[in-house]
Amino acid sequence: LTVTLTSNTITGNSTANGTGGGGVYVANATTVTLTGNTITGNSNTNGRGGGVHVTGSTNVTLTGNTITGNITVGNGGGVYVTTSSTVTLTNNTLTNNSAAVDGGGVGVSQSDVVTLTNNTLTGNTATGNGGGIWIILFDDSDTAHIYNNIVWSNGAAAGADLYLNNDANKDRKSTRLNSSHTAISLMPSSA
Repeated sequence: LTVTLTSNTITGNSTANGTGGGGVYVANATTVTLTGNTITGNSNTNGRGGGVHVTGSTNVTLTGNTITGNITVGNGGGVYVTTSSTVTLTNNTLTNNSAAVDGGGVGVSQSDVVTLTNNTLTGNTATGNGGGIWIILFDDSDTAHIYNNIVWSNGAAAGADLYLNNDANKDRKSTRLNSSHTAISLMPSSA
């Protein structure tokens, strides 16, 4: 199954069914590609992913999207991706999204390779961890690449701009993080 969304405006939608994705929800696809979409003002009142929720998919790619003002009671106010092999976000703008748990802007959990390049994340909030970015890596072979992003003025109880747990399986063997040229504000962690 291939899911491709290009140059759409997805706004003002809401879900309360407990699965996810106030604006977009995709499960168990081989390839998921979102390019040049505007995803704004969506909400999930009983699950994860206020704007976008992708789960159980092989390759997930978001490029050049504007994702703003989305809200969830769970993880991933703007974007939430879980149990997917490769997650790539490039040239996206995520602003003023909100999560009642973790990952105000972007939340990624249980994925093998996570790559964020040239994204801007500002004004996102989470009540828990990772106001801007929240990444949970489980397996020792999992890797996160974070390059050339602006992650600024986000808020959370811990990790206002970036929260990374690279030993979620608690075997005391950290997974790999590669990062360079990413601007992260040094503001207090408060939502």
